[in-house]
Amino acid sequence: MKRRPALPACLRLLASLLAASLISGLPAVVAAVAEETAPSATDTKIDAPPVQTAPPDEAKTPAVPKLAVPAEEPLLTRPPGPILDQAHVFRPETAERLAAHLTAARAQDVWVYVLTVPTLRVLPSRQKEKLEGLAKSYAKTWLPESVGAVLIFDDEGGLMSAEISPEAGHRFSDVAIQIALAEPLSKIQMEGLSREKLDKSATAVTDILCKLQTKYLEETRRQRKANIIMGGIALLGLGMALWSATAGAKKTAPADPESEISAQPPSAS
Repeated sequence: MKRRPALPACLRLLASLLAASLISGLPAVVAAVAEETAPSATDTKIDAPPVQTAPPDEAKTPAVPKLAVPAEEPLLTRPPGPILDQAHVFRPETAERLAAHLTAARAQDVWVYVLTVPTLRVLPSRQKEKLEGLAKSYAKTWLPESVGAVLIFDDEGGLMSAEISPEAGHRFSDVAIQIALAEPLSKIQMEGLSREKLDKSATAVTDILCKLQTKYLEETRRQRKANIIMGGIALLGLGMALWSATAGAKKTAPADPESEISAQPPSAS
């Protein structure tokens, strides 16, 4: 058996280096070929739904519950009498005397109501505002077209509010009413207890409105009489003017020539 001649050492070294380089470069060649043959992202269209990402949790805060605002209580129906003492403020004899005084004022078409409430169900800092708002609402609702006033007393806070009806403000003017009520009410506020102030205030408001009503009716009657007199004078002047025009027309009318000829005596021939 013949043996192959041994390669020189330099050739063996060159062959081993060439083999090693080929082996080490094979992965890169495979990767390049795969990249060339793989379909590009732009060429391939896949109708896939968009992926929704959840919003970050940094803006999530617990919801603060809203405080319920208490609803406004409905207004009470206008009472048949002038006093509606829900808080039992008046003594029986005081209520009877005041009711008789307020009822007598209705003969002059002046309507005054007194309303007492046990509580307003608001904080002390809002009691005055709440009471004034109630007085205005009741004056508009109970006295839409009448001369009068509504006085409300809060037994919890000891506060009182008086509101004149819109018709009274229109008929007498708000300025005249404020001037008439300023001095009496200011004196009442400086004396007595709260319940006594309510009695005196209701009496004072009623008396002042009756005086203003009497003055208004007297001026209305006086103005009506003046209008009747002026209307009569105007009619009299118109009648005299028509009479003068008719009489003047009769005086200036031309005489009838036939009547003048017949009135002349015949001439002697």
